[in-house]
Amino acid sequence: YGYLETNTQAVGAMYKIFDIKGAFIKYSYRNYNNSNLGIKFAVKDDFFKKEEEIIVNFSDGIPDLSKKTYDLTVTMDVSDFSALFMGAAGARGLFNLGLLKVDDENYLSDLDKAFYCSQKPVCYTDF
Repeated sequence: YGYLETNTQAVGAMYKIFDIKGAFIKYSYRNYNNSNLGIKFAVKDDFFKKEEEIIVNFSDGIPDLSKKTYDLTVTMDVSDFSALFMGAAGARGLFNLGLLKVDDENYLSDLDKAFYCSQKPVCYTDF
């Protein structure tokens, strides 16, 4: 009479951003949902054994890398940052899973809004 759903699966491409600053520069035309927020990203890459810090200030959704002030520090792994940047995962979801840490939870909704994408990445490659 019934069934129990145990999981949902998908096969697709996995994305990794190697140059965070370069990604923000290359996609500087992208509007981050008209956000006005300064974020210091502390992104760790265990594979290359490095940690990168970058400050991005969004003014009406447009990223600016020249300012050195920020409202919020976000700490995460590069794989999770890549998912956030690509729109595959939301900031609140990553936070709830313990994959994203913030120094001030009052800005979590603003962070989630800034990186919200209505269309998740789509891959049409045959595997």
